[in-house]
Amino acid sequence: MSSRALPFCLTASLLFACRPDPPTLPAARCPPAFVEPVEDRAGPAPEPSCKTLAEQCVSDDGTELALAHRRVLYRPPRGWQFARSADSVVVVAQEGQAAVAFRFATGERANQLIPELERLVKDLGIEGVNFATLRGRLRMPQHESKDGLLPLRLWEVSSNHQGGVAPRLDTAGDGTLLVVEAKLEDGRAVVGAAFVADTAANLATLIMNSLRSLQLEPSGAKPGLSPDASDR
Repeated sequence: MSSRALPFCLTASLLFACRPDPPTLPAARCPPAFVEPVEDRAGPAPEPSCKTLAEQCVSDDGTELALAHRRVLYRPPRGWQFARSADSVVVVAQEGQAAVAFRFATGERANQLIPELERLVKDLGIEGVNFATLRGRLRMPQHESKDGLLPLRLWEVSSNHQGGVAPRLDTAGDGTLLVVEAKLEDGRAVVGAAFVADTAANLATLIMNSLRSLQLEPSGAKPGLSPDASDR
């Protein structure tokens, strides 16, 4: 190679060696994907129907339970669990030592009351009730109460009335059963069964006060809890 070509080659090498690298463009960024918000379509939880005790509906000071047909109202003791259907109401003390239940009967004669009482006692889980003995006693009330809004006829069922055999509730042991009957103007009757364990005699006053709340629904009134229209 000639001495004249050397400076050219060197100069060319230096030029290419010193050329700066082309600028690096930032990587393209895609806009974030649009995510449609998911609506909570479940909505609020439905209110319990209170048709079974398993729903754990608990009464407060304003609770009124209505039986259908003549719309008889009943105010249970505060803080008791309750269940109601079109033709019956059941309330149970939180401790399980007392319970009250009501049904309609076609009349006030013994043969009309006993079948409904048998259903009530079965619903409450009470054992040891001698219905044959009770049938004979229903001809005349043991007690009458006119202190409430409906006149009541009452019968106690205890070991004293059944040859030493006491009504018994599995969750509470031996106790006393109170049979309640309120005659309605159309000839039918509301019949009730109220049980109090011997170990919870203090609850008897609460039950009697609640029984005195039985009344016919005033015209145009709207009770706090009544059977659904589908139950009527």
